[in-house]
Amino acid sequence: MEATQPTVWLRAEAFRADLNTQVRIDDASSGAQGTAFAFERLGMPKKKTLPALNLGARWSQRWRLELEYFTLDRTGRATLDENVRFDDQTFPVSAAVDSRLRSDVGRASLGYSFLHTPSLEMGVVAGVHVTRFEISMQSSVSVSGSSASVQRADKDATVPLPTVGTYGSWAFGPDWMLGWRADFFSLNHRGYDGRLLNGQANLVYRATPHLALGGGLRHVDYKLRADRGDIQGKVDYRFSGPQLFVEMGF
Repeated sequence: MEATQPTVWLRAEAFRADLNTQVRIDDASSGAQGTAFAFERLGMPKKKTLPALNLGARWSQRWRLELEYFTLDRTGRATLDENVRFDDQTFPVSAAVDSRLRSDVGRASLGYSFLHTPSLEMGVVAGVHVTRFEISMQSSVSVSGSSASVQRADKDATVPLPTVGTYGSWAFGPDWMLGWRADFFSLNHRGYDGRLLNGQANLVYRATPHLALGGGLRHVDYKLRADRGDIQGKVDYRFSGPQLFVEMGF
């Protein structure tokens, strides 16, 4: 049995993620190592719903192009229980710190289906995964009843990583399909040590030829170590959880 597959599709997703973020920002000018800490300890939520958009197109049974974008923006406020060195600033124990972590993720990929039957498709994919980080910490102190900013540190960087992966789908009815995808990458070169795993599995119901509904599970695991470039130190994050989506196809 074959499920109808669109030539062009736009998918709007909501990803309910469990979040785990570990960061260490070193001082590039002095070489001093920063403090490794979890941003969730700074009052940032451990769960959040991430919106995402996915645009795809086929131009034959074998070839496909996909673009995806999602963003995560969190803020937190907490009192430090240890000294935290962030870039060239040291935030002392007991300081009240406001923090922000934003990551914008874009993915572009080209896929080739080496197997394509009425009910089964499997393929390989190559592309690029681009992440832009914006990280900041700020502490303030009350002076004569007013609040004054005494310390602030900001860091931002854009990190592109090439990826390879695989995808597939199984149509087990005219309106039902199971789909999966995994992208991965590992690099240790010229001061960068990175790893990326982005995997998901979904159940899709095509309600009409142009409308599909679906849901599944997704996992993103990203690790970066750098001793050169805009961010020196490490950034590790993991997003895991269920997702729901609506897809329009033509």
